Amino acid sequence: MSVPPVLKQDELPPANDRQWYTLTAQQTVAQLGTDTPNGLMTMEAQRRLAQSGLNRLPARKRRSIPAEFIKELREPLILMLLVTGVLYGLWGEFSDTLTIFAVILVVLGVEIFNERRAEQAIGALGKLAEPTASIRRDGQYVTLPAEQIVPGDLVLVQAGQRVPADARLITTVGLMADESSLSGESIAVEKDAALTLPAETPLTERHNMVFAGSTISQGQGTAVVVATGAVTELGHIAALARRVKPPRTALQISMRALSRWLVWIALGFSLVIPLLGWLRGRCGGGKRRLGSPGSGVRLTDQPGRALRQGSRTA
Repeated sequence: MSVPPVLKQDELPPANDRQWYTLTAQQTVAQLGTDTPNGLMTMEAQRRLAQSGLNRLPARKRRSIPAEFIKELREPLILMLLVTGVLYGLWGEFSDTLTIFAVILVVLGVEIFNERRAEQAIGALGKLAEPTASIRRDGQYVTLPAEQIVPGDLVLVQAGQRVPADARLITTVGLMADESSLSGESIAVEKDAALTLPAETPLTERHNMVFAGSTISQGQGTAVVVATGAVTELGHIAALARRVKPPRTALQISMRALSRWLVWIALGFSLVIPLLGWLRGRCGGGKRRLGSPGSGVRLTDQPGRALRQGSRTA
Protein backbone atom coordinates (compact mmCIF):
# COMPACT_ATOMS: atom_id res chain seq x y z
CA MET A 1 0.00 0.00 0.00
CA SER A 2 1.39 3.37 -1.00
CA VAL A 3 2.16 5.83 1.74
CA PRO A 4 0.28 9.12 1.32
CA PRO A 5 2.45 12.21 0.86
CA VAL A 6 3.48 14.00 4.04
CA LEU A 7 1.89 17.42 4.20
CA LYS A 8 4.16 20.37 4.77
CA GLN A 9 3.54 22.69 7.70
CA ASP A 10 1.76 25.33 5.63
CA GLU A 11 -0.32 22.66 3.86
CA LEU A 12 -1.75 21.00 6.95
CA PRO A 13 -5.41 22.06 7.16
CA PRO A 14 -6.50 23.80 10.38
CA ALA A 15 -8.03 21.12 12.59
CA ASN A 16 -11.45 22.65 13.11
CA ASP A 17 -11.91 24.49 9.79
CA ARG A 18 -13.46 21.45 8.11
CA GLN A 19 -16.76 19.70 8.69
CA TRP A 20 -15.13 16.33 9.10
CA TYR A 21 -18.42 14.52 9.74
CA THR A 22 -19.46 15.30 6.14
CA LEU A 23 -16.49 13.34 4.77
CA THR A 24 -15.98 9.60 4.56
CA ALA A 25 -13.31 8.02 6.72
CA GLN A 26 -11.02 7.60 3.69
CA GLN A 27 -11.44 11.25 2.68
CA THR A 28 -10.63 12.41 6.21
CA VAL A 29 -7.49 10.30 6.37
CA ALA A 30 -6.38 11.61 2.98
CA GLN A 31 -7.03 15.23 4.01
CA LEU A 32 -4.88 14.81 7.10
CA GLY A 33 -2.08 12.95 5.30
CA THR A 34 -2.25 9.92 7.58
CA ASP A 35 -1.11 6.40 6.70
CA THR A 36 -3.97 4.20 7.92
CA PRO A 37 -2.00 0.99 8.62
CA ASN A 38 1.04 2.65 10.18
CA GLY A 39 -0.18 5.96 11.57
CA LEU A 40 2.12 8.96 11.67
CA MET A 41 5.86 8.66 11.70
CA THR A 42 7.59 9.96 14.82
CA MET A 43 9.36 12.81 13.01
CA GLU A 44 6.12 13.95 11.38
CA ALA A 45 4.29 13.77 14.71
CA GLN A 46 6.94 15.94 16.36
CA ARG A 47 6.67 18.50 13.58
CA ARG A 48 2.89 18.65 13.92
CA LEU A 49 3.20 18.92 17.69
CA ALA A 50 5.39 21.98 17.23
CA GLN A 51 2.76 23.42 14.89
CA SER A 52 -0.44 22.67 16.80
CA GLY A 53 0.91 22.76 20.37
CA LEU A 54 0.19 20.44 23.25
CA ASN A 55 -3.22 18.77 23.41
CA ARG A 56 -4.52 20.51 26.51
CA LEU A 57 -6.81 23.36 27.32
CA PRO A 58 -5.11 26.70 27.98
CA ALA A 59 -4.70 27.34 31.66
CA ARG A 60 -6.54 30.23 33.24
CA LYS A 61 -4.33 33.29 33.35
CA ARG A 62 -2.83 33.63 36.77
CA ARG A 63 -3.20 36.99 38.50
CA SER A 64 -0.07 38.82 39.53
CA ILE A 65 0.64 39.54 43.19
CA PRO A 66 -0.34 43.25 42.84
CA ALA A 67 -3.60 42.24 41.11
CA GLU A 68 -4.40 39.76 43.89
CA PHE A 69 -3.57 42.45 46.47
CA ILE A 70 -5.96 44.95 44.85
CA LYS A 71 -8.69 42.30 44.56
CA GLU A 72 -8.50 41.47 48.27
CA LEU A 73 -8.26 45.16 49.14
CA ARG A 74 -11.72 45.74 47.64
CA GLU A 75 -13.42 43.61 50.28
CA PRO A 76 -15.81 45.76 52.35
CA LEU A 77 -14.31 44.90 55.75
CA ILE A 78 -10.77 45.61 54.51
CA LEU A 79 -11.95 48.96 53.13
CA MET A 80 -13.52 49.73 56.50
CA LEU A 81 -10.22 49.10 58.27
CA LEU A 82 -8.38 51.17 55.69
CA VAL A 83 -10.70 54.18 56.12
CA THR A 84 -10.52 53.84 59.89
CA GLY A 85 -6.73 53.86 59.76
CA VAL A 86 -6.71 56.98 57.59
CA LEU A 87 -9.08 58.77 59.96
CA TYR A 88 -6.95 57.93 62.98
CA GLY A 89 -3.96 59.27 61.09
CA LEU A 90 -5.76 62.56 60.42
CA TRP A 91 -6.59 62.85 64.12
CA GLY A 92 -2.97 62.35 65.10
CA GLU A 93 -3.26 58.80 66.45
CA PHE A 94 -0.32 57.51 64.41
CA SER A 95 0.34 54.47 66.58
CA ASP A 96 -3.23 53.24 66.03
CA THR A 97 -2.91 53.95 62.31
CA LEU A 98 0.25 51.87 62.01
CA THR A 99 -1.38 49.02 63.95
CA ILE A 100 -4.43 48.98 61.67
CA PHE A 101 -2.31 49.05 58.50
CA ALA A 102 -0.15 46.21 59.85
CA VAL A 103 -3.29 44.13 60.48
CA ILE A 104 -4.48 44.81 56.91
CA LEU A 105 -1.15 43.70 55.43
CA VAL A 106 -1.13 40.50 57.50
CA VAL A 107 -4.72 39.61 56.50
CA LEU A 108 -4.07 40.27 52.81
CA GLY A 109 -0.83 38.30 52.89
CA VAL A 110 -2.54 35.27 54.44
CA GLU A 111 -5.38 35.38 51.87
CA ILE A 112 -3.02 35.59 48.89
CA PHE A 113 -0.81 32.81 50.27
CA ASN A 114 -3.79 30.48 50.77
CA GLU A 115 -5.11 31.11 47.24
CA ARG A 116 -1.72 30.43 45.66
CA ARG A 117 -1.28 27.26 47.66
CA ALA A 118 -4.73 26.02 46.61
CA GLU A 119 -3.91 26.71 42.93
CA GLN A 120 -0.67 24.76 43.22
CA ALA A 121 -2.45 21.82 44.85
CA ILE A 122 -5.08 21.71 42.10
CA GLY A 123 -2.37 21.89 39.44
CA ALA A 124 -0.48 19.01 41.04
CA LEU A 125 -3.61 16.87 41.14
CA GLY A 126 -4.24 17.64 37.47
CA LYS A 127 -0.79 16.37 36.54
CA LEU A 128 -1.30 13.18 38.54
CA ALA A 129 -4.60 12.51 36.76
CA GLU A 130 -3.23 13.25 33.28
CA PRO A 131 -4.74 10.66 30.92
CA THR A 132 -2.88 8.55 28.41
CA ALA A 133 -3.94 7.27 25.03
CA SER A 134 -3.10 4.36 22.76
CA ILE A 135 -1.72 5.90 19.54
CA ARG A 136 -0.47 4.22 16.40
CA ARG A 137 3.01 5.49 15.58
CA ASP A 138 5.53 3.95 13.18
CA GLY A 139 3.25 0.97 12.54
CA GLN A 140 2.55 0.00 16.15
CA TYR A 141 0.39 1.13 19.04
CA VAL A 142 2.17 2.97 21.82
CA THR A 143 0.83 4.48 25.03
CA LEU A 144 1.61 8.19 25.28
CA PRO A 145 0.37 11.12 27.36
CA ALA A 146 -2.76 12.55 25.80
CA GLU A 147 -1.17 15.98 25.52
CA GLN A 148 1.23 14.66 22.85
CA ILE A 149 -1.56 13.75 20.43
CA VAL A 150 -1.56 15.74 17.17
CA PRO A 151 -4.05 16.09 14.29
CA GLY A 152 -3.70 13.08 12.02
CA ASP A 153 -2.87 10.61 14.80
CA LEU A 154 -4.67 7.27 14.80
CA VAL A 155 -6.02 6.50 18.27
CA LEU A 156 -7.61 3.38 19.71
CA VAL A 157 -10.81 4.09 21.66
CA GLN A 158 -12.38 1.40 23.83
CA ALA A 159 -14.76 0.95 26.74
CA GLY A 160 -13.83 2.74 29.94
CA GLN A 161 -11.46 5.22 28.32
CA ARG A 162 -11.83 8.96 27.98
CA VAL A 163 -11.57 10.32 24.47
CA PRO A 164 -8.38 12.44 24.32
CA ALA A 165 -9.28 14.67 21.34
CA ASP A 166 -11.92 15.32 18.69
CA ALA A 167 -11.64 12.52 16.10
CA ARG A 168 -13.36 11.08 13.03
CA LEU A 169 -14.11 7.40 13.49
CA ILE A 170 -12.44 4.97 11.07
CA THR A 171 -13.76 1.67 12.43
CA THR A 172 -16.35 0.86 15.09
CA VAL A 173 -17.46 -2.33 16.84
CA GLY A 174 -20.54 -1.75 19.01
CA LEU A 175 -19.17 1.62 20.01
CA MET A 176 -21.20 3.87 22.34
CA ALA A 177 -20.02 7.09 23.97
CA ASP A 178 -21.19 9.13 26.94
CA GLU A 179 -21.14 12.76 25.74
CA SER A 180 -22.79 14.33 28.77
CA SER A 181 -19.85 16.75 29.16
CA LEU A 182 -20.91 18.33 25.85
CA SER A 183 -24.65 17.76 25.57
CA GLY A 184 -25.76 17.30 29.17
CA GLU A 185 -27.48 14.04 28.22
CA SER A 186 -26.47 11.06 30.34
CA ILE A 187 -27.65 8.50 27.79
CA ALA A 188 -24.83 6.93 25.76
CA VAL A 189 -24.82 7.67 22.03
CA GLU A 190 -24.29 4.95 19.42
CA LYS A 191 -21.42 5.59 17.01
CA ASP A 192 -20.96 4.37 13.43
CA ALA A 193 -17.86 5.06 11.34
CA ALA A 194 -19.68 4.29 8.07
CA LEU A 195 -22.00 7.30 8.34
CA THR A 196 -21.60 10.43 6.24
CA LEU A 197 -23.69 13.29 7.59
CA PRO A 198 -25.02 16.53 6.09
CA ALA A 199 -23.36 19.84 6.97
CA GLU A 200 -26.30 21.06 9.08
CA THR A 201 -26.08 18.10 11.49
CA PRO A 202 -25.96 19.41 15.10
CA LEU A 203 -23.13 18.49 17.41
CA THR A 204 -25.16 15.98 19.43
CA GLU A 205 -26.09 14.00 16.28
CA ARG A 206 -22.65 13.61 14.73
CA HIS A 207 -22.53 9.87 15.27
CA ASN A 208 -19.44 9.29 13.14
CA MET A 209 -17.23 11.32 15.49
CA VAL A 210 -16.03 11.24 19.08
CA PHE A 211 -15.16 14.32 21.09
CA ALA A 212 -12.61 15.25 23.72
CA GLY A 213 -13.94 14.87 27.26
CA SER A 214 -16.47 12.16 26.40
CA THR A 215 -16.16 8.60 27.69
CA ILE A 216 -16.50 5.34 25.77
CA SER A 217 -19.19 3.35 27.58
CA GLN A 218 -18.96 0.18 25.47
CA GLY A 219 -17.38 -1.28 22.35
CA GLN A 220 -14.20 -0.14 20.64
CA GLY A 221 -12.95 1.50 17.50
CA THR A 222 -10.21 3.49 15.83
CA ALA A 223 -10.33 7.15 14.93
CA VAL A 224 -8.17 9.80 13.29
CA VAL A 225 -7.66 12.96 15.33
CA VAL A 226 -8.99 16.14 13.69
CA ALA A 227 -8.73 18.70 16.54
CA THR A 228 -6.68 19.05 19.72
CA GLY A 229 -6.42 21.44 22.64
CA ALA A 230 -8.31 24.72 22.50
CA VAL A 231 -9.83 24.08 19.04
CA THR A 232 -11.80 21.03 20.18
CA GLU A 233 -15.50 21.36 20.95
CA LEU A 234 -14.68 21.06 24.66
CA GLY A 235 -12.13 23.85 24.23
CA HIS A 236 -14.79 26.09 22.70
CA ILE A 237 -17.12 25.44 25.62
CA ALA A 238 -14.31 26.18 28.10
CA ALA A 239 -13.52 29.45 26.30
CA LEU A 240 -17.16 30.53 26.47
CA ALA A 241 -17.35 29.60 30.14
CA ARG A 242 -14.35 31.83 30.92
CA ARG A 243 -16.11 34.82 29.39
CA VAL A 244 -19.22 34.41 31.54
CA LYS A 245 -18.97 35.72 35.07
CA PRO A 246 -20.58 33.18 37.42
CA PRO A 247 -23.55 34.59 39.36
CA ARG A 248 -23.26 35.11 43.08
CA THR A 249 -24.88 32.56 45.35
CA ALA A 250 -27.59 33.52 47.84
CA LEU A 251 -25.08 33.17 50.69
CA GLN A 252 -22.59 35.46 48.94
CA ILE A 253 -25.29 38.08 48.36
CA SER A 254 -26.37 37.93 52.02
CA MET A 255 -22.79 38.13 53.29
CA ARG A 256 -22.05 41.09 51.04
CA ALA A 257 -25.16 42.93 52.28
CA LEU A 258 -24.20 42.19 55.89
CA SER A 259 -20.66 43.44 55.27
CA ARG A 260 -21.99 46.71 53.90
CA TRP A 261 -24.17 47.25 56.96
CA LEU A 262 -21.22 46.49 59.24
CA VAL A 263 -19.05 48.91 57.31
CA TRP A 264 -21.55 51.76 57.68
CA ILE A 265 -22.07 51.03 61.39
CA ALA A 266 -18.34 50.87 62.03
CA LEU A 267 -17.72 54.07 60.10
CA GLY A 268 -20.47 55.76 62.09
CA PHE A 269 -18.85 54.77 65.39
CA SER A 270 -15.43 55.73 64.08
CA LEU A 271 -16.71 59.23 63.40
CA VAL A 272 -19.07 59.77 66.35
CA ILE A 273 -16.87 58.49 69.19
CA PRO A 274 -13.78 60.62 68.37
CA LEU A 275 -16.06 63.61 67.74
CA LEU A 276 -17.70 63.21 71.15
CA GLY A 277 -14.28 62.94 72.76
CA TRP A 278 -13.12 66.09 71.01
CA LEU A 279 -16.25 68.01 72.04
CA ARG A 280 -15.91 66.82 75.63
CA GLY A 281 -12.30 67.96 75.78
CA ARG A 282 -13.20 71.32 74.27
CA CYS A 283 -16.05 71.93 76.72
CA GLY A 284 -14.01 70.77 79.73
CA GLY A 285 -11.17 73.10 78.82
CA GLY A 286 -13.52 76.11 78.83
CA LYS A 287 -14.59 75.66 82.46
CA ARG A 288 -12.55 77.29 85.25
CA ARG A 289 -12.29 75.81 88.65
CA LEU A 290 -13.25 77.83 91.72
CA GLY A 291 -10.17 79.34 93.32
CA SER A 292 -8.10 79.25 90.18
CA PRO A 293 -6.34 82.44 89.07
CA GLY A 294 -8.74 84.78 87.30
CA SER A 295 -11.85 83.11 88.69
CA GLY A 296 -12.65 86.03 90.98
CA VAL A 297 -13.21 83.71 93.95
CA ARG A 298 -10.58 82.89 96.58
CA LEU A 299 -10.96 79.88 98.80
CA THR A 300 -9.12 79.93 102.15
CA ASP A 301 -7.35 76.90 103.48
CA GLN A 302 -8.87 77.51 106.94
CA PRO A 303 -12.64 77.99 106.85
CA GLY A 304 -12.69 78.66 110.61
CA ARG A 305 -10.65 81.81 110.14
CA ALA A 306 -13.39 83.43 108.11
CA LEU A 307 -15.96 82.60 110.77
CA ARG A 308 -13.82 84.20 113.55
CA GLN A 309 -13.29 87.35 111.55
CA GLY A 310 -17.04 87.64 111.11
CA SER A 311 -17.72 87.33 114.86
CA ARG A 312 -15.13 90.02 115.73
CA THR A 313 -16.70 92.46 113.40
CA ALA A 314 -20.05 91.88 115.00
